[in-house]
Amino acid sequence: MLRRLAWLCFLALPALATAQGFSSAFEFSHSQTGFDFNGLIYQTHITEAGIQLGHYWYHHLVDVSIRGGYLGVTQDSNPQLTGLNLGGYYVGLSGTTFIPVQKAWGFTLGLGGTYHRASDSAGDEHVRFRWFNLVSRAGVWFRVWAARLSTGLYARHFYGSHEFPNSSIRGRTQSGLYGGLSFYTGAHSRVAVFVDTGSYQSLMLSFRFGF
Repeated sequence: MLRRLAWLCFLALPALATAQGFSSAFEFSHSQTGFDFNGLIYQTHITEAGIQLGHYWYHHLVDVSIRGGYLGVTQDSNPQLTGLNLGGYYVGLSGTTFIPVQKAWGFTLGLGGTYHRASDSAGDEHVRFRWFNLVSRAGVWFRVWAARLSTGLYARHFYGSHEFPNSSIRGRTQSGLYGGLSFYTGAHSRVAVFVDTGSYQSLMLSFRFGF
């Protein structure tokens, strides 16, 4: 019995090798949400521009990627940020699985975490934001010719700190609906737009290439 299983695994190696690969993507996003600084809530605008490097198995049944790039932060009506232009970086790790039910549709599950850091100085004043963002997603996807539509629910939790003066960004859990529309230009290449609605609003453009 064990010998037969070994032979089956050996014969399956070529199929597994062709069912996996690497991908890279350029991402641009703009988001807005409320940051709670010890009871004071400021509308915060977050801009990200970076790259994503991923590895997928079994024709994207499992997809793991790292991402990072430039981060820009502004806030409405916060007097401490007058004349400042906060910039920095973000870096994160995420995993997604696409579970097909039929050829044209299926379910998707995702989990990811991202660290953000942005700062700026004016004279003797130095302001720095640092926060961690954890997000989970669950939904469905539909494939129509060269396009894929995805929609579902997300839950997002973040916490961090604001220096000058020192205060914490209170942990908050936000939820809402998300949607995405991808156009495939090749077997593993696509142009996509993703939208989050609700208490965390976000718009992302992604240009992905697989190899």
